Amino acid sequence: QAIEFRVEPTDVDTRLTCDRDRMLQVFRNLLSNAAKLSRPASTVTILFADAALRFATSSGGTSLRAALAIGIRDHGVGIPDDELDSIFDKFVQSSKTKNNAGGTGLGLAICQQIIDGHRGAIVAKNNRDGGATFTVTLPRAKTPRPTVASCANLSPDEPT
Repeated sequence: QAIEFRVEPTDVDTRLTCDRDRMLQVFRNLLSNAAKLSRPASTVTILFADAALRFATSSGGTSLRAALAIGIRDHGVGIPDDELDSIFDKFVQSSKTKNNAGGTGLGLAICQQIIDGHRGAIVAKNNRDGGATFTVTLPRAKTPRPTVASCANLSPDEPT
C-alpha cells in the first residue's frame, strides 16, 4: 500500500538533547505502526509544536518546563477510547489491530519506557476524521520526572 509521509512545515526549533539511537527506535516504531494501520493511499503527517511539561517541585507544587511535542498523525482504524491508555502496557494490542498487522504488543511499551527515561511523555488520541495521533513530548533541558504532560499547541484534530 502506498502511504505518503509528510513533515508539516514549522518554525519551531526541533533540536533536542537525547539518546539518538533510542529516539530513532521510538519514531521508527511509531511511523511503522502508522504505515501498517493507515488506509491505502493515505498520508502520515509528522507535526512539531512548542509544548510544556508539568513537573512536581520539591515544595509540593508544580512548574512548567519548555518542551517539544512531536506528533505522528495517521488515517488508520483509530483506537477504542477505553484502550487509549492500556495500549502502552506490555503485550497489549488494540482490539482494532488484531488482524495480523500488529506484532507482540511490546513496541509501544518500549516506546513509553524510552520516553519516560528521557523525562518526557507519550499519549495517543483519536482524530475526529479517523485514525490516531501519537504525541511524544520531550523536555528541552534536563528536568525532574514529569507528573502531567501538556501539549496545548499540538492538536490532533487540526486539519493537515
